[in-house]
Amino acid sequence: MTRSLKVLSGANAILLFAALACGPDVDRADGSEERVIKISGDLIRDDDSPATSAAVRLLLDGDQLSTAQADADGHFVFLVEGQQLDGAETLGVRAEVNVSGGTAEVGVNMGAGNAQDITLPALRFLEAPLSHSDSGDEVTVTIPNYAGADGQRPLGYELQVHKLSGWLLAATPASASSSVVRVHKALLEDYNTSLRLVAELDLSGGLAGFAAAPQVQLDPLNAAPLSRGASCEYASTDQQSGVALSPCPLTDGNLQTTLEPSGAICIDPDPEDAIQECASTWERVVIDLGSAQTVQVFAVHDLGAAASVLLERSDDGVAFSNVTSVTTDSFIFDTAFDARFIRMSYSGTETDSQLAGLNEIVVY
Repeated sequence: MTRSLKVLSGANAILLFAALACGPDVDRADGSEERVIKISGDLIRDDDSPATSAAVRLLLDGDQLSTAQADADGHFVFLVEGQQLDGAETLGVRAEVNVSGGTAEVGVNMGAGNAQDITLPALRFLEAPLSHSDSGDEVTVTIPNYAGADGQRPLGYELQVHKLSGWLLAATPASASSSVVRVHKALLEDYNTSLRLVAELDLSGGLAGFAAAPQVQLDPLNAAPLSRGASCEYASTDQQSGVALSPCPLTDGNLQTTLEPSGAICIDPDPEDAIQECASTWERVVIDLGSAQTVQVFAVHDLGAAASVLLERSDDGVAFSNVTSVTTDSFIFDTAFDARFIRMSYSGTETDSQLAGLNEIVVY
């Protein structure tokens, strides 16, 4: 939902600056006083020069409220009527600057409750290009030297893999002392993808900051996986025989197609009674590769809360044996095993499907 926030600029902002110089409140037309919140900061290029004309956005609970532009000194200001922040949780500032090969970005999140005038610490853009190389099953990315502004050190890094459409495929964390980040090629799949390094900044004072380097485009590294176009079936407690999904949303190569919640698929044997049989589920998805295959890599995209998800294999689709547990949102298992059928199962009691966030299963 988009909030209605009054952000003042231009002549109104000049008048308000005069008022702020005398006190924190501004007289309103009805005679009451309204607190005006001033949010300001400075932006620095990687070479220590001011980030002149950098585009700056103000966000409230993730919704864009207003835009500004850094001046010749890299300085920006937003003035906001305080009452408009009532009930909000998070204020955010995002700034972007065009660099060779793409766009660098910095940002800060802060609490919106009881907001007062905020002077943000200087933020330095991370503009250095990423260098990467292929190494076996991995792509190795070198982390550029980044100290932040005024001695701010990164708390850590995250290497993000995006589809060129902007869809986030995976994120690989790295410590602040790391010099490289490695990402498995299976996460790059046969998509056109890009890499982006994000530094988490130590800003203190309840501020959470980041600096993101320009994206680096990669060519597809793999052919289509064995699982592309494979059939699948979904089952829950009341669907022991399973329901075929055709086309299968988990093998179609489209990251925007997912399983429907269990209520949309589950077959209730007696819909007239008061028992919600589909509410307690042992949910599972079975992928049929069509013939026996030696699986070198198994990966899932965007599983969500992945606790208690079990990966199993079978030659006949009847007798299954354990392979491993799936424990993260984007999961890679790169120990070879033989199978025609691959099953993922979740044991839980949630009303909605615990596999509903899963949008792709990748088998090489």
